[in-house]
Amino acid sequence: MDNNIKVTHDVLSKRFYCITGGCVSCVEYRKYKGREGIIEIYHTLVPEELRGQGIASIIMNEVVRYVSENGLKVVPTCSYARKIFERDENRHLIAHV
Repeated sequence: MDNNIKVTHDVLSKRFYCITGGCVSCVEYRKYKGREGIIEIYHTLVPEELRGQGIASIIMNEVVRYVSENGLKVVPTCSYARKIFERDENRHLIAHV
């Protein structure tokens, strides 16, 4: 996988995304039930033809960095996000709501 993938954070659309091979892959989030400082990660999308190449992991690493740097907590309702945030090194970022 190309480690030079540029991940963009679109604050207005509340998503992190990259364009690879003309296809968009993304992680989408929203404010959790109107609560400040807590976001819900509810969707991860990597087009079928790009799956298995580590793209979701690259995007999610940017999400983890952003959450950590901004003092946020996460409610990971997407199964992939849950897998990432339940790792020992990221568990402290989960909001217990």
